[in-house]
Amino acid sequence: MAMNVISSNIANLNTTRTHDGSPYKRKEFVCENQTCKALEESKFVLKYLPDHPDADENGYVSFPDIDSLKEMEIMIQASREYEKAKKECI
Repeated sequence: MAMNVISSNIANLNTTRTHDGSPYKRKEFVCENQTCKALEESKFVLKYLPDHPDADENGYVSFPDIDSLKEMEIMIQASREYEKAKKECI
């Protein structure tokens, strides 16, 4: 499940418009008390691109606040945790 969330973030790195018209919201995989879920973050990075179709009246476009290197780091960590848990179950 964590890998799916991370993959979705990486795939939508430049998604400025989703089905509801807003930019993609980065998701974070969180587990508490044996319950896991994906939470959405509403942080965006504004870039001045006046010719972009999603630019606002001032020429700025909202992009999801996603760092691909950080997402890859989280993915590697999740993979290691999965392998560790798998070995403990054997």
